[in-house]
Amino acid sequence: MKTQKMLSENQILEAINSVPTLPSVYQNIIRVMTDKRSTVDDIAEVISKDQAAALKVLKVANSPIFGITRTITTVHDAIMYLGFVEVRNIVVALSVINLVEKNKKFKKFRPRDFWKHSLAVGVASRMIAQYTDRSALDKVFLAGILHDVGKLVLLVYFEDDYMKVLDYIQKNRVFLVEAEKNVLGFTHCEVGQRLLTKWHLADYLVNAVAYHEEGMINGKFDSVVGIVHIANIFARATSLGNPGDNLIPEPNHEIWAKINLPEKFFEEKKDELKIYFNEIVSTILS
Repeated sequence: MKTQKMLSENQILEAINSVPTLPSVYQNIIRVMTDKRSTVDDIAEVISKDQAAALKVLKVANSPIFGITRTITTVHDAIMYLGFVEVRNIVVALSVINLVEKNKKFKKFRPRDFWKHSLAVGVASRMIAQYTDRSALDKVFLAGILHDVGKLVLLVYFEDDYMKVLDYIQKNRVFLVEAEKNVLGFTHCEVGQRLLTKWHLADYLVNAVAYHEEGMINGKFDSVVGIVHIANIFARATSLGNPGDNLIPEPNHEIWAKINLPEKFFEEKKDELKIYFNEIVSTILS
């Protein structure tokens, strides 16, 4: 039987270097936010110059997941009610999702279905943070959305190889990470970690992408990583989007204990998750 040739380090690096940089609106936001003299008006002006981005930010800010009781009509108000970090992260999410045509067809896989799962994890992460760590609220939505971005890199640049990963899953009933290691020699977590490092995104995002499968950073609990780990399982259990395999992993027991969700959280919140999910999907993927 012919042995599958694994991907090399150079192939992975070449692929990551081929991924476009985040658009200028994001770069300009970072520039303005790092200037201590900048005001809310300065940041709002940068976003508003990109009309498409501004419109999406307003739509996302008005979605029920953020729980704002009044209608947000300006980017300035979005920043005031959601905060600098959350609005910046919404822009990042929109930018990354738009890097690949959402309705493009790959063999056995569509980016739209991939992003549906990712958005479900982002929404679930925010729901969980509201119960467990409100200090992470402005971080976990984007962390959840980006957690599987390495899969998209592998799918776009190594489509035939990645189809072999999906075939391996079907034949052997193993989780995606195990199939990736056995077929490619690299996991989507490692690839995603390198991509976000290239983009100079925040450490908490890099860590969520790198460690969401284990749920801990080298055996140490981290709130954002732990929340995304649990949210990924919640989204899978609710069958929202396509994560690449149909298996539902068991949560890391130590993380589950530390996060300390109500015993029937998944069962009681699944309908709410679906409502928030449908709203976000219609807003972002339309």
